Amino acid sequence: MIRADGSVISAKNNNDGWWSGDPLSAALRPGDTVIVPEKTPKIGGTNWTTVIQTAQVASSLALAVAYIHP
Repeated sequence: MIRADGSVISAKNNNDGWWSGDPLSAALRPGDTVIVPEKTPKIGGTNWTTVIQTAQVASSLALAVAYIHP
C-alpha cells in the first residue's frame, strides 16, 4: 500500500510473516493506493495454482451470469 504522503506499507518490511501485521490491519485513507501483484507468490506448489485458476474461472462465470440475468 502506498500512502498519499508517499510512505509505503509492505509485507516485506514486516517481521511477523507474510499474512500478518501492518498491510492487512492498516486502514485506507483518502488518496492511498493498494498495489496487488500480477503474479501470485510461489508458496503452495501446483495445488495453489489449481486453486487460483479455479477461483478465476468461478468468478468469471459468476460475472457472466450476473450480466445475463440482472
